[in-house]
Amino acid sequence: MSFRSQEVVAEGIRPAANPLSVRAHYYGVFLSFRCPYACSFCVRKFHMDRLARYEELPGNRWIDYLSSLETGGVPLVFQGGEPGLHRDFTDIIQFISPLQRIQIITNLAFDVRKMARTVEPSLMNRDSDLVPILACFHPEVFTPQEFVERAFYLHAAGFRLRIVGFTDPTRNRTMEEMAALCRENGLA
Repeated sequence: MSFRSQEVVAEGIRPAANPLSVRAHYYGVFLSFRCPYACSFCVRKFHMDRLARYEELPGNRWIDYLSSLETGGVPLVFQGGEPGLHRDFTDIIQFISPLQRIQIITNLAFDVRKMARTVEPSLMNRDSDLVPILACFHPEVFTPQEFVERAFYLHAAGFRLRIVGFTDPTRNRTMEEMAALCRENGLA
């Protein structure tokens, strides 16, 4: 199965052609290409020279653009880098959540407490077939315990989330530990 996406990048926020004229499963939104980690499996490392030239747009420009989109119910998927590192991340999510279907793909390398204080979970959780937060466990930078604590904080604040991860034979034990911790904390 192939997935097509239409990316809304931080360069030239007013596209020449209508980016939503393509039938898509989701529209990728890249608020930031930054990430505090350098994971061995990350695709960013192959494009760092190109990604470094993009300046992050301020939140009000993202809000103006994203709130004007007519997506026909196709979700906006915030990804990156780490979208939560954008200085106006929580403001953007709080404003856009009631207007669009959204999903955030994150490694939780941002202030989860600020998100819990700033964003109303019910606005993100309203769509039953879309898990609003995909928290991607990065075993090279987090222990399972550290990651589950961050994920559980959002879960306890009322956010629906799913934990996903990358694995290979060298990480099976870590992933098993992660799965057990998730079950113990009601995250599985």
